[in-house]
Amino acid sequence: MQSLPTALFGDATGPVNVYRYFGDHPLSRVKVSLQQHVLSFIITGRKEVDFAQQHIHASDRHVLLMKQSNCIMTERALCHHPYQSLLLFFSNEQLQDFLLRHRIRLQPNNKEANYFKIEKDAFIEAFIDSLQLLTNMKTVALPVILQSKLDEILLYLIQKYGTAFEQILGAFAQSERTLSIRSVVEANKFNKLTLNDMAFLCNMSVSTFKRHFIAIYKQSPGRWLKQQKLQRAREILRMGDKSPSELHQLFGYENLSNFSSAFKKEFGVSPSQIAK
Repeated sequence: MQSLPTALFGDATGPVNVYRYFGDHPLSRVKVSLQQHVLSFIITGRKEVDFAQQHIHASDRHVLLMKQSNCIMTERALCHHPYQSLLLFFSNEQLQDFLLRHRIRLQPNNKEANYFKIEKDAFIEAFIDSLQLLTNMKTVALPVILQSKLDEILLYLIQKYGTAFEQILGAFAQSERTLSIRSVVEANKFNKLTLNDMAFLCNMSVSTFKRHFIAIYKQSPGRWLKQQKLQRAREILRMGDKSPSELHQLFGYENLSNFSSAFKKEFGVSPSQIAK
């Protein structure tokens, strides 16, 4: 069994990954544990995928969007050309971030969804060409570029398929509770709402909210929210729009001294030094 994309990238696996795949044999059948969702852009050959209750097949005229899950993949080479595909992996957290950033309303969908079959067109062919250029790129900016490319193709597919594709993304994102927490937190991370307030908006007790928050953000709510507010304060100071004395109340600090102390502990410099 192969665990993807870990088997391809190991410790370098990020929230978005791209890989150019070549089949070694005319016919291969392998058990695969998809640890991330994946867009499989088939370049040559045919692909068959068996999920628990679904069987699909696709050719080089198609792109397959597949949910993170266990499946059996069969790849067939045609006319002496090896099977070839371009794989764009992305984590469930990355998908949830996409849905939140673009304010995509989730559509009700009661069906079990493991895949979405996409017909290639001129835009998708051009997208594949641009994505292939990134497979050998070595740059610290690559994660940001890949996130941008993921946004590009998902937004295009929403335009192409409308509600049907939005339903699939919502089904893939899995946890409505997780999305509810993330939407409340992201919308209120810079204001003065307390943890009690956020828990109430999520219809949870404070202890339940904290437990889910840590599972999602891998930090305590207090620590994470503090970091977010201080990072935003630093951005505002760098732009020169406000002075430190104007910011401490905006981000929930009782006085300038407490704000300055927390800021210096986080970044190693005082707010006034950033402002200068």
